[in-house]
Amino acid sequence: MNNICIRHALRTGIAGSIGCSIYLFIYQSHCIWIVISALLLCQTHTTGNFINLFKHAIDRIIATGIGVFLGMLGYTLIFLNVNDSNKEIIPLICLFIFIISDSILQLTEGLNIITITAAIIMLVSIQEDSAIPMALARSMDIITGSAIGIIVSLIIPAKKVG
Repeated sequence: MNNICIRHALRTGIAGSIGCSIYLFIYQSHCIWIVISALLLCQTHTTGNFINLFKHAIDRIIATGIGVFLGMLGYTLIFLNVNDSNKEIIPLICLFIFIISDSILQLTEGLNIITITAAIIMLVSIQEDSAIPMALARSMDIITGSAIGIIVSLIIPAKKVG
């Protein structure tokens, strides 16, 4: 294994471990997104270019924000229009939200988690009847995980700086 591979693996491992520590300390099921965000940021950033690292983190946060908005929109449509006698319209509302989110995804190219975030917010919120807390928690988890990934990547760059 070369030095870059070792640094990359170490960086990813440390970021994931820090995320796991926070997850275990807070111990809420949604906090798994802290770990996932930290790992994704470290694993996708393989060069020493910190501008790309920050761009990727910002894109992830923006995509989460768009996904949260669309998920909240979908949840609101479901909450206001669905009752026990017409649950079959839930997939139609999801279809509407997924078409919008994928259209945004195709326009932005880098914001690849919009649809996933929208789906999580809509569907988990339906189960737990907690759209606003879910949206806030998901947003904070992504920001926290991204911050961990940035900090660890700055401390342990993939390529030796200088």
